[in-house]
Amino acid sequence: MTDYAVVKADGREYKISEGDVLALDYRKNAKAGDKIVLGDVMMTSRDGKVNIGKPVLTGASVETEVLDPLMKGPKIKGNLHITISRVRIRYGHRQKYTKVKVTAIKS
Repeated sequence: MTDYAVVKADGREYKISEGDVLALDYRKNAKAGDKIVLGDVMMTSRDGKVNIGKPVLTGASVETEVLDPLMKGPKIKGNLHITISRVRIRYGHRQKYTKVKVTAIKS
């Protein structure tokens, strides 16, 4: 059985294990090779033993290493057409992410 953890980061919950690659929300000051520590660990499973926090585990953390500080998501395009006033609006959005690799799960 593989060891894993459930972590809360950027308003989302991720089920991760060592070696996983995540796309977190953009970190402005991150550089390639930097370490980011995620402290809101909600659950860990190690050798079949499960620890559940209420709501988070004290003393548990997940260490990650920045692979790509600025990764861009897919382009989202849209159109808005208002018939009466003959208005046509075209808009687009492209989300920025920081790509990280999980190096250690400490519980």
